[in-house]
Amino acid sequence: MKRFIPNLCIAVACIVFGGPAAWAQTRGSTEAYRAQVSVADQSPEQRSAALQQALAQVIERISGADAVAEAEGVIAQAPRLVQQVGYINDPERGLMLAAGFDGAALERSLRAAHLPVWGILAGNTADVRVTLDGLHSARDYLQALRALDGIPGVQRISTESAHASRAQLQVRVDGGDPQLRRALAQHPALHLRVNSPDLTLDYRASAAP
Repeated sequence: MKRFIPNLCIAVACIVFGGPAAWAQTRGSTEAYRAQVSVADQSPEQRSAALQQALAQVIERISGADAVAEAEGVIAQAPRLVQQVGYINDPERGLMLAAGFDGAALERSLRAAHLPVWGILAGNTADVRVTLDGLHSARDYLQALRALDGIPGVQRISTESAHASRAQLQVRVDGGDPQLRRALAQHPALHLRVNSPDLTLDYRASAAP
């Protein structure tokens, strides 16, 4: 007998993730958006140049080396995009500026500049209807949304309905249905049903982080 997802689960999701049954992606300054650069001192001139160098490192990481030369306009936005900045004394490299950038804002700027983000070019964003099954508690529901939100290219997840162990979602993703299927092919917690005509995922709680 299937256990039902309590209505409270949906309410909790709305409160925690800010919106009526919607999970808005907020990657923030995660490790992928951090970089360190050697500096001679902590002067404003050194800081300004180092922030741009750090942002160039991050752009190379998420858009590729070829994109850096085309991202001058984005790199110039480093002071606006930075979220965390500080200095550390490295025993081998000396004084370093450490910066963390706003990942969501940076990705928007790169897309606006027609540069790839995690290998996906802007302009192919689409809403994909996804069925999520195997949910037996509020924790399962929230963990499954976190796992889906962590997939590169996913911009927004909206919940249409939830009943029993199943939820119907609308997922806005760069690259649309084909890209989402490729990203989910080897996902440990979200198992893609191969023979399903629609995009259906079985949540595996034991494999969730």
